[in-house]
Amino acid sequence: MLTGEGVSGYSICAEDGPDADEYAVYAALFAEKGYDKEGAQLVLENGTVVNDTFSGHMDQTSIEKLFRMPPMKDAIDDFIKKNRKSSVLTDQFKLKATIVLITNSDVKRMFHDSIEGGWDLFHTKYPNAISIHTLSRVGFNKDKTAALVYYTYSCGGLCGQGQYVLLGKHDGQWKIEKESMTWIS
Repeated sequence: MLTGEGVSGYSICAEDGPDADEYAVYAALFAEKGYDKEGAQLVLENGTVVNDTFSGHMDQTSIEKLFRMPPMKDAIDDFIKKNRKSSVLTDQFKLKATIVLITNSDVKRMFHDSIEGGWDLFHTKYPNAISIHTLSRVGFNKDKTAALVYYTYSCGGLCGQGQYVLLGKHDGQWKIEKESMTWIS
């Protein structure tokens, strides 16, 4: 059993972590967002998260209202079930960009003194990265043709966003179909 430090500093376990299908969705998300570039660094917190400071707790009804799509029930159910606890992310993304996994404590230490100083430190430590990202676990519908993921990025004191992203699988490829922003800075 592999354990790590979770988003809130509690222990997280890799046993029931993301599988290959989830990593395929993550890779498609980052590729479509333009982060999958040779020589780039993609800095991610190593624990999955949904209930961040800005979005609060999202339940099935709230997520259904965001998407207003009845066929999403299975994916939303799976999403909520998987995201009841934090899981460990490992570098199984299969991207051109270099993946850097950091803990929530690493982030807190970096930004302990000040936001500006933290971003200066971040850019010194990760010169080919532009932001820090978090991911949730991925919820799928029964036939795995729809996927729901919660994704955030922070790129400065007043630069960042959190959103639910719906991806659809067409001809074997995941593509973003809809995004629903929960916060922006």
